[in-house]
Amino acid sequence: MKKFNGRKIISAALALVMALALVIAPFRASSFEVDAAATANVSVNNQMVHFPDQRPIMVQNHVMVPVRGVFEHMGFYITWNHHYRVARLYRDDVIIILPADADAFAIISSTDAFNSRIVIPPVSQRMVNNRLMLPLRSVAEAASGNAYWDAPGRVAMISTTPPPTPETERQRNAVNRAREYMGILTLSRTGLITRLEADGFSNADAVHGADNINVNWYDQAVSGARNLINFMAFSRSEIINSLELVGFTALQANHGADNINANWYDQAVRSARDNIYLSAFTRNELISQLENEGFTGSQANHGANNINWYDQAIIRARDYLYRTAFSRNRIIRQLEHDGFSHAQAVHGVDNIYADWYRQAARLAQDSLNLVDVPLSRYELVRHLEIAGFTSSQAEHGANEVGL
Repeated sequence: MKKFNGRKIISAALALVMALALVIAPFRASSFEVDAAATANVSVNNQMVHFPDQRPIMVQNHVMVPVRGVFEHMGFYITWNHHYRVARLYRDDVIIILPADADAFAIISSTDAFNSRIVIPPVSQRMVNNRLMLPLRSVAEAASGNAYWDAPGRVAMISTTPPPTPETERQRNAVNRAREYMGILTLSRTGLITRLEADGFSNADAVHGADNINVNWYDQAVSGARNLINFMAFSRSEIINSLELVGFTALQANHGADNINANWYDQAVRSARDNIYLSAFTRNELISQLENEGFTGSQANHGANNINWYDQAIIRARDYLYRTAFSRNRIIRQLEHDGFSHAQAVHGVDNIYADWYRQAARLAQDSLNLVDVPLSRYELVRHLEIAGFTSSQAEHGANEVGL
């Protein structure tokens, strides 16, 4: 960016600012009524502009936009003087001075004093919700941009580049194919370009197709996030990671996750139920699993609190008996060790309808298979009793293996 130089330029700047102050007063009472029912989007060089808080408004059929967003896309560096309530837009050798709540703004050239001027737009800049709103067409055209209004799509289109060369047939085909894809699929800009390239378009033609369909990629991210959460349970961070994986930017992915009205606590419950459907978990194991999926500690605990752990104790007890022989007391202690309460562990064991005599015989045979030195009947019975079987069950186990 070139700096101001020369007394003539400084004098011109001061004269313009003084003239601007004189212009403000007579027009202070000008009407500024927002059309709450009207909406508008903005694109700069065929790229839709995202407004994170204050969206564009319509005032007397003129589009007003926040100072940040559009003009940064046009290559301006923006500063705000809180004390004087003045915004300055810098680009190359041009500075645009925009006092808040004024009815005019100044354009100053650092290389040509005679090219500096005051502009009185049909609707003047105003503060709305602590955001300086500017008349889009007036400021954009003052900054050597071209402004167009797409009435059917309600899009204010700003161009800072020379008029494009006529489309080639391949470019037209790429645009048409891009429209077809976006009519049936939810895609990021990167994802759309990749599909067009897979269809045989060159990268340049694919980029042209993606950039000439006036799609709002932030809206696409919302649609993608909604598709994901309709399919299965996701944490917020999983949604963001999944959207970035298919080509959305971090800003678009965050916007998508934050605009689907998801209750992440409900999603934690849903994910908890999906997990226990596939495998048995203790409460602590499930909380750890949910946190690994990106849920917060509070959300993970909420998910775990909405599971029937008595039923899970039954499933875990059944899994243990499927793998090896247990006595009733030993499997209760094992379930308690896994994190189940005593009541849950007892409930789990008493609802698998195990034949503990058969389990004693099973452990007796396993014990004989594992030792090199034969066990006496007394040693085997004692071993089974230590494992938690009653004397009657231990004696039955010894009898079943022939001791």
